[in-house]
Amino acid sequence: MMFFKNQIVTDSEYAKLHRFCESYIENHCVVKKKMPGKKKGSTLNKMFYLRRGLFKPEFSIPIAKMFVYKIRQIFGEKIDFQICGLETGATPLLASIPIIAENYGIKLNSFVVRKEAKPYGLLNIIEGMPNEKKALIIDDICNSSSSMKKCYDILIKENLQPFDYVFSIVKKVKSKNGSMPETTKYIYLYEFETFIN
Repeated sequence: MMFFKNQIVTDSEYAKLHRFCESYIENHCVVKKKMPGKKKGSTLNKMFYLRRGLFKPEFSIPIAKMFVYKIRQIFGEKIDFQICGLETGATPLLASIPIIAENYGIKLNSFVVRKEAKPYGLLNIIEGMPNEKKALIIDDICNSSSSMKKCYDILIKENLQPFDYVFSIVKKVKSKNGSMPETTKYIYLYEFETFIN
């Protein structure tokens, strides 16, 4: 069922969604407490946990609408790619974005890339049905881009073609492209610095 087919996300709607989601992230998805770090003996005082919001429609729908706005700004009507991402962080985005995009007249295929192949059954490393189009890699947060690079490498190994663009809600990676190829272009909604306080 289409609710707003062929409408567009306007500049003013995008600005309103952007402010709402920034506040939502700050109030619900930034965990501020002492936690164990990745390295043995290290600690964290702050951590992004965007999945706290991404499984809730009040957050995932505005994020998907902002994705639609961004890709329309960059590609106009020529949306000729599919979306994918590494399991866990990208999963809720890969479910919500195609549904919302279709309501704006954009057909997007999506699939999940597993971190490693299933050890039983179909032995899948890809969940879903990729098509022949290039795959735009999506993640909730891009820290070092190592998750995106893992996804990229698996796509290549599975004879799927990564797109030159990647998307994340929050971008932290400082170097031009992190661990991704030099030609990679980042689409993101927020810089990490927005939430430093």
